[in-house]
Amino acid sequence: MRSLSLAIVAAAVVLSTGCWQKKKKPVVPPAPAPVTQPAPAAAPKATKPETPPPPSKPVVHKPKVQPAPRPQTPAPTAPMPQLGAMISPAQRQQLDAVYTVDLKKARAVLKAINNTPLDAQRSEMAGRVRSFIKQAEEFHALDLAAAAEMAQRARVLAEDLEKRSN
Repeated sequence: MRSLSLAIVAAAVVLSTGCWQKKKKPVVPPAPAPVTQPAPAAAPKATKPETPPPPSKPVVHKPKVQPAPRPQTPAPTAPMPQLGAMISPAQRQQLDAVYTVDLKKARAVLKAINNTPLDAQRSEMAGRVRSFIKQAEEFHALDLAAAAEMAQRARVLAEDLEKRSN
């Protein structure tokens, strides 16, 4: 029994020190061989002592002169295309009226609860109403249908806020 236990322990020790746990040493590539220039052919020995070459003239780099930029003439401005839905003048008038009524109602609710202390949930709702109002105002000139939708969302949320505040 004791020899079996020793055999198991010995096997565990041998297996735990296997090569799968050893960290591999990083392989460092050998340094490149130094570049040597071929030796010049044997030159006859000169009797004159070598004199250094005369100093070269300093090189002066002149900055590149870029041509003056040409004045750009503004391209003729074409009217920006409308990205919203194509609506008739009657539909536009109706959407604008709905937009105006919804924004007035939402603003009136915010004004009515302005001095009322709000809990965290109602305060968050009021913030969302303000956000919808701001988005509606931003979209009004660009996309009236989207602006009316944002105003409607502000009104519905403001009405819900008003019910919860009473």
